[in-house]
Amino acid sequence: MILDTCGLLTQWDLDTLSFEKQYQLEWEIYVLVKDLFIFSKEFSLLAVCLQVLYANKLILFVYVYLTENTMILSLIRYEQEKPLLHSEFISSDGGERLLLFFENTVEIRDPYCLKHVINVEPIPKMCKELSKINKEFSEYIDIQNSEFNVFIKEKIYSMLDESLRAQEVSKSQWTKYLLEKLNDYNQIRSLPSKSQVEKFLSDIAENHITEDGIISRDTILSDECSYVGSLVKWNLKKDGKLLQALKLDENTKDWDFVSEWNIHPNHLKASSKFFYRGEVLGNGDLAMITSIGLLIWSIWKKDKFIRLRYYKGFPFQSSYLFEKDHNNRFVLGTHKSKKFYEKIKLVEFGAKKSNVEKLLEEIQECKKNSLPPPDFDVITQYCDEFYMDERLPLRELLDDYLEDKVIMSLYGQELISSFLKNKDYQMMERLYNQCIKINIETEMETEKEKETEVKPEKETEKKTEKEAEKKAIDFLVNIKLLEIITYSFMSLTMKFPGLLKEYLSRISLILSNIIFKKLFIKSLIYPLTF
Repeated sequence: MILDTCGLLTQWDLDTLSFEKQYQLEWEIYVLVKDLFIFSKEFSLLAVCLQVLYANKLILFVYVYLTENTMILSLIRYEQEKPLLHSEFISSDGGERLLLFFENTVEIRDPYCLKHVINVEPIPKMCKELSKINKEFSEYIDIQNSEFNVFIKEKIYSMLDESLRAQEVSKSQWTKYLLEKLNDYNQIRSLPSKSQVEKFLSDIAENHITEDGIISRDTILSDECSYVGSLVKWNLKKDGKLLQALKLDENTKDWDFVSEWNIHPNHLKASSKFFYRGEVLGNGDLAMITSIGLLIWSIWKKDKFIRLRYYKGFPFQSSYLFEKDHNNRFVLGTHKSKKFYEKIKLVEFGAKKSNVEKLLEEIQECKKNSLPPPDFDVITQYCDEFYMDERLPLRELLDDYLEDKVIMSLYGQELISSFLKNKDYQMMERLYNQCIKINIETEMETEKEKETEVKPEKETEKKTEKEAEKKAIDFLVNIKLLEIITYSFMSLTMKFPGLLKEYLSRISLILSNIIFKKLFIKSLIYPLTF
């Protein structure tokens, strides 16, 4: 990592000495006292901690980025008298938090919302509390009488009987500590874990296959079965057709009802198998393998209703979505012979081992730290035909994605490619309107503040920390959204020149050198039409 004077943090690969990424810090020039750069265990997040000297005071800047696209998730700046010693992420697969260690004290913060301080306490006290919870495990070490305790890389190090002892802090141990000791019932904002999904699919392919190569249905599946997370509980009733979500109440410690949904697709017969196996992810989402592929459900999106958060599926034919005869509503068809005039034999699709293995392979081959893009070609094509209990889950998923800045920055380019492929002008226009709306609204808010600004007294000249942080985040996030337009420039030139012309007239778009080079080469073949 190299930090320059203009606030750019550059990431290099030391093995190949090649440039990898740049992170914009959006900070002024200060006297740098200490800098720390910490990746989460799955390398999905980067925390940048900069302690600077300003007006004889120590100021701490903390930034958290998505490493996938260098998008900023959260930032905070505040006065901190004690020097920062080190920092680290903990429990990336559930209850993920950022720990900031100072002299004898530790701050526990939510990396997705840094202003939320979960707890500040002495380091020895935290270590001893975690150790107490560890009593039920065989590796428990009583450190209550230890005078020296430190926490490094999810392990507690203690001096006992003139020897150094170490004990690991497990995910369940940390989750219990957050809930019982710190009363932290805040939602887990992390995206579905790629490694957890890979493990889920791998376990299915290796251990839950019938003799004919079909995925065996969950053994606990009956009239009702439950998948319990730290904050969310999922119930499946009526042979896997009715999905119910409950959330843990921080006061009563009871499971409060949130929502329920009949998730059996309308195009399948009532007797057809849809759900096969499920597992709660670390962020409380429910991953399940069904007859159409991998579905991930969540309650964090809209008004705490159950929403489809992710879909990556097996191939199925859209013609069956329109079939009125329930006896012919099957997901996949196979030919009896190679002769084209032979009738197609309709067979009910089962979650086969080969399909799960292919799905797992696609996820593993994805170089991203996050899950690969959902099957947008399927989602955009069938979003208005695929029904579950009079709701359109694929349409709702698209709506949620278009309104989520983080998701748009992750998958926006793939989503545009799908709209272009399917010639969906309406959805393309909606996506661009969303990007432009976000940027224009931010600019208008800034101009409005300038117009209504009254020269304040000297003591109130500085903007509040909250306002400054929000504006910095908005600015850096909006750049990432405009990149979606930049990187689809060539495709839009060919397929939607009118749309591109309209939006170029509304924004100040700066193209990268790579785009200019491609445009020059293309112009030698045919002229641009604007």
